[in-house]
Amino acid sequence: MTMAFSCCEMDTEKMFRVGVLTICVILSRVSPSVAAEPTALDRIARLVSPDFRNIDTRRAELRNTSLPSRAPLAHCPALGYHSLAASSPSSLRWVQIDLGKSQPLDTVAILPAAGPQGDADPGYFFPRKLRVELADRADLADSVTVAEIEVAKGDRPVVLAANGRSARHVRITATHLAARGQLHFFALGEVVVLAGNRNVAAGQPVTGSDSVENAPVWGLRNLTDGQGIVGPPLSAKASLSNGYHSNISPSAAVVKWVQVDLGAELPLDEIRLVPARPRDFADRSGFGFPVRFKVEVSADAEFVSSADLLDSTASDYPNPGDGMVVIPTPGIRGRFIRITATHLWERTGDYVFALAELQVYSNDTNVARTAHVTALDSIERGLWSRSFLVDGCASQNQIVEWPEWAASEQHLAEREAELQAIETAWETARAKAYDTLWTSATWIGAAGGLIVIGLIWRGRVFRRREAERLRDRIALDLHDEVGSNLGGILLLAQAGDASDLSEISRITQRTAESLRDLVWLMGRGPDNSADLLAKLRESAAGLLRGVDLKFDSQGDCIPTRVSLEFKRQVFLAFKEILHNIAKHAMASTVSVRCQRVGNRFVLEVQDNGRGFDLQQVTAGTGLRGLRFRAETLGGELSINTLPGKGTTVRLDVPLR
Repeated sequence: MTMAFSCCEMDTEKMFRVGVLTICVILSRVSPSVAAEPTALDRIARLVSPDFRNIDTRRAELRNTSLPSRAPLAHCPALGYHSLAASSPSSLRWVQIDLGKSQPLDTVAILPAAGPQGDADPGYFFPRKLRVELADRADLADSVTVAEIEVAKGDRPVVLAANGRSARHVRITATHLAARGQLHFFALGEVVVLAGNRNVAAGQPVTGSDSVENAPVWGLRNLTDGQGIVGPPLSAKASLSNGYHSNISPSAAVVKWVQVDLGAELPLDEIRLVPARPRDFADRSGFGFPVRFKVEVSADAEFVSSADLLDSTASDYPNPGDGMVVIPTPGIRGRFIRITATHLWERTGDYVFALAELQVYSNDTNVARTAHVTALDSIERGLWSRSFLVDGCASQNQIVEWPEWAASEQHLAEREAELQAIETAWETARAKAYDTLWTSATWIGAAGGLIVIGLIWRGRVFRRREAERLRDRIALDLHDEVGSNLGGILLLAQAGDASDLSEISRITQRTAESLRDLVWLMGRGPDNSADLLAKLRESAAGLLRGVDLKFDSQGDCIPTRVSLEFKRQVFLAFKEILHNIAKHAMASTVSVRCQRVGNRFVLEVQDNGRGFDLQQVTAGTGLRGLRFRAETLGGELSINTLPGKGTTVRLDVPLR
């Protein structure tokens, strides 16, 4: 019995130690330095910190709202501007664009360089800090600072609002250079300065503090050549066409031309040529762009009288790749725009002239959009047609106006900045919430420990009292059983009749068995199912000598450990059933079955004896005792019998 109590105490204390260890392991992982991905513990942190709950909710909203898509980066042979090396990151490096005249400006967009490795090297030497100034004077004596910003990555355009300020000069100063080893550099891909729908910086002269002049890759002029990582302003929407494609020629030295009719003679501001990059030649940017060509404007369709806007027929023109060729045309008027290729682009052993889009701007409007197009010859099938030259599509994506592109980029930048800010705030709030959780868990753990200790102490007191009561009940059983037997022996001995010696022997033997049973109940042996079942089997064999006994028990019919009260009541009830069979049944066969049904223990004893009529039997102490023991364990006792039909006694008690 003492052993049983010690085991229960050990189990409770072990559970307590495991619980404390688990809390410690959990809390050791709940630290401000954990990864930023949400965990199950964040739900607990939300409960203890309203600030973290609000930030976590907003973070989830932003993450679940997908950002608008961007068009893919452009690929151009001219990468942009590259400074000379500086020994200190604080060495100032600057570039300055002369717009030709003072005019109201809307937006300044600074595009990073792609770097020699293209997409794998975004934000190449983009400064960590920069300043943007606008001025009318070249020495910036009258400059106004548009922005001084700090850049985290620099892999996407920085779009700044100029708010209609008038200026002729735009200067960008790197106040903290990008580092590579011990040296520091400043690089940009392109600068776009918007006034209405036009990039007024296109083709304008650029000066700088210094420059790596390595044409066509690096150079100051590359900042305004339209060949940055953006190229033409594109949306994320897929293109509907490839553009214009001439007939294929076996020779490069063949003239091809295509022209648009604007419908009327108009004042022209600029002309934009967008190279092709068709789906079936997706790896070849600048597809079909002529090696030598010229762009003319005329008032008549036959170009009897014309003016050259760009003439590169005497020397090869660098292929712009995905970039855009912008030709400023201020003060020029015309109705017809013709592009004439005098040296074609080599495709695969043959030669072609192709162009994705032609745009002509007059008074801030693309007047070439859907204009009538004619050509010397043209492939008219699939995604190629001369009419596709003015359909508003580059070969991969649809073209938008510069202000729409700038607004989209600014919106994306704001969303990305908000998401980055919320991530930073989330990590901070999470760390604070975990600190609160740690403090709360410490107090809860301390309180829980005291409660567990109290429960352990209370359990010990309860078990001690229960043991005392059980000991008293067993002592009473011992007194009743042994006392009555000894009294019977005494009476027989006083009678002095020799014929009573066998009865004295029987009572003495029964008394010895009862003593052994009581010693077993109070013993220090294992309180387990195997021990109890073995005792039941032993008792049945001893009490039913000369009877054909069948004892069937399932291995898991009783839990591994049972309480002393369960052990006592089941055992004594079983003995009472056997005594009744031995004394009254006159049975020749007895079957005992122990089984588990759900969470209940069922003991069934069946004999083939003479049975009896339950209605005619006045319940004696035997039946009352059996029912009492069943009720003590919260179970039920059922008896099924008829005269001459044998008896089945079923004890059904819960396992607790």
